[in-house]
Amino acid sequence: MGRIGKIINLSDDVAVVSMQANDGCGDCDACSHGSNDSVQVMDALNNIGAKLGDTVEFDMEIPSLLSAAFIAYVIPLITMVGSIALSIFIFKNNGYEKNAELYASIIGFVTLFLTLLVIRLFDSKMKESKRFIAKINRVVIKSNQEVFLNVKK
Repeated sequence: MGRIGKIINLSDDVAVVSMQANDGCGDCDACSHGSNDSVQVMDALNNIGAKLGDTVEFDMEIPSLLSAAFIAYVIPLITMVGSIALSIFIFKNNGYEKNAELYASIIGFVTLFLTLLVIRLFDSKMKESKRFIAKINRVVIKSNQEVFLNVKK
């Protein structure tokens, strides 16, 4: 299902689209919150030639959305849990049973932080690939088009 927004800036084949916030929205960094929390701003690939001021429908393809969610949420979780389990195994097999869980937890959170840092460092490369960017599907209302709804004489 597509989202509706208005193009507020254009740069090459990428449009900056302003839209109303969705109740299901979180802080995934796919879009940037504007000055008002009810308005969000998001980049969208503009392959259809939409113009500045056009109201457009856009969405992100499901495989790209799932890949982005996997990278942002699952990989950090796997690295944290894996490093905790591996640390406990190494500590207990080498005679460091006292406080092994505490040290393993600290190592797990450090690993989580480092994983999130690496993901953040590669964020710009992922944006450049345009694989994880929404795509404009169609123009709903052209910027120079006047719309009159339910006008009675």
